[in-house]
Amino acid sequence: MSQAPTRWVTLSLLCLALSTGCTDDRVTDETDTQATADASDTSSVGRADVAVAQDVVGWDLTEPGDDSVTRRPRPGGPPVRLLSHLGVKIDPLDARQGRAGDLVLLADGPPPTGLFGGLDPEGSGVRPALALRVAAGAVVRSPVKGTVVAIWWQADDKDYEVHIAPLAKGLGDGWLLVLDHIVDLSLAKGDPLEVDNPIGKATPWGPGYSLFELHVLREFKDEKTWPPDARHYCPVDMLVNEVRDQVTAGLTALYGARTKPPWRFADDNATAVTPGCLCHEIYEDAVATKQAGGKRQLSCF
Repeated sequence: MSQAPTRWVTLSLLCLALSTGCTDDRVTDETDTQATADASDTSSVGRADVAVAQDVVGWDLTEPGDDSVTRRPRPGGPPVRLLSHLGVKIDPLDARQGRAGDLVLLADGPPPTGLFGGLDPEGSGVRPALALRVAAGAVVRSPVKGTVVAIWWQADDKDYEVHIAPLAKGLGDGWLLVLDHIVDLSLAKGDPLEVDNPIGKATPWGPGYSLFELHVLREFKDEKTWPPDARHYCPVDMLVNEVRDQVTAGLTALYGARTKPPWRFADDNATAVTPGCLCHEIYEDAVATKQAGGKRQLSCF
């Protein structure tokens, strides 16, 4: 089976989105994930203020894989500058080496990133993550201070998905950082993390390169409702100001390095709102999705 570079990561729906499910000796279900979240300052994964949902207008993506993705005006700025980097080093473009730090320029291959908010190659509508194509064997490092609350084994791709509950003053609860497609793990469930601690290596994906995905999301729910709704955020929007300009410049230069055919921060339906992202936020209405028989209820902002 060919590799597919996306996983839908809302905690309560992730295994439904995978074709064969998720297993791990260390983590068996989302209840275990929630139980470990109190190791961080976030009081409980999946517990957050319901007011977040009040400015959201839901949109029914009636057919998974539908290429007419509706995008709505953004309801405000990024909630928090949470990320110190995107998990790997992104520097100015070195044209001779065909790299911008760890990101690679694949002359005859796919572009350096899979765009947040672009069409999901697994047919889930829109991609709720930023996929990064990096040098073979590149080490992925934690972009945040936090606690490892889950590690899931993915049998299809023979790699891991690492869930981190971030710690930041005034952050609030329900936040989750997910690093997907990781091998050669450098940590275990329950480990505390500092910024730049190694997570593992990006999964070997194609000739001369590896790939991993970065998800940033927040789950929130009414006490009477399960599973929780979620918002997925463009990771580039959430970079701290000190590094954001360098990262966006590196991404832009890398995309501009190939002109035949050109790479663009765009797909058939939208152009980027920021380098690497076609929308700022993706809202997932989990209960409506369940009521619609698994047809995901999504909104892009």
